[in-house]
Amino acid sequence: MKDRVVALDRLLNEIIQSSHFSRFTITKLRVEYMRHVPPLFAPSQQELRRYIYKQVGRLVRLGWLVREGKPMSRDVQHLVRELPEGVTLRLTEPPFGQEIPFMPDMDADGKSRSTSTVPETNSLTDIEAKLKQVRMEFIATLGEAETYKALLTDHPGLRNQLEPLYHLSRDQSSNLMGQLRALEQTLKLLEEQ
Repeated sequence: MKDRVVALDRLLNEIIQSSHFSRFTITKLRVEYMRHVPPLFAPSQQELRRYIYKQVGRLVRLGWLVREGKPMSRDVQHLVRELPEGVTLRLTEPPFGQEIPFMPDMDADGKSRSTSTVPETNSLTDIEAKLKQVRMEFIATLGEAETYKALLTDHPGLRNQLEPLYHLSRDQSSNLMGQLRALEQTLKLLEEQ
């Protein structure tokens, strides 16, 4: 049998191999994964959901994870088995936790080495575009958190399934609020120059 090398996100590997993740649901895995993603790089709920489902599906087909429960149900449990014989993992960096890119016009302390105080048009345009994107994501996650809160009130029997999603949405909206403030302050400073 030919050995296989399988690429896997380093963070996902660490979570799956931790002792309290020998059995998990997709929701539990998503919540845990999101806790380790830097706020600046936090993906949307939909983007993270697609990514986690895709990775878990790969690991099920590989035979490392086994599904238990009703198919297509949120309550499906995934059991972690021994890594199949002949399979080697090649760990890759998580797609949502990239380092902040090195900026050539910055010194080691992150201060600008540029002597010009006039903001470049590209910088303003980029920051305005980022602000618009973050504002839209913030409104969406805030609405999502409010909907989960209402559902928790209306359907207390779903607390175990909905509470982690509510907390994740609330945390993500808080992170986005911080990003909004930073971008708005940056724009204000650039416009004053």
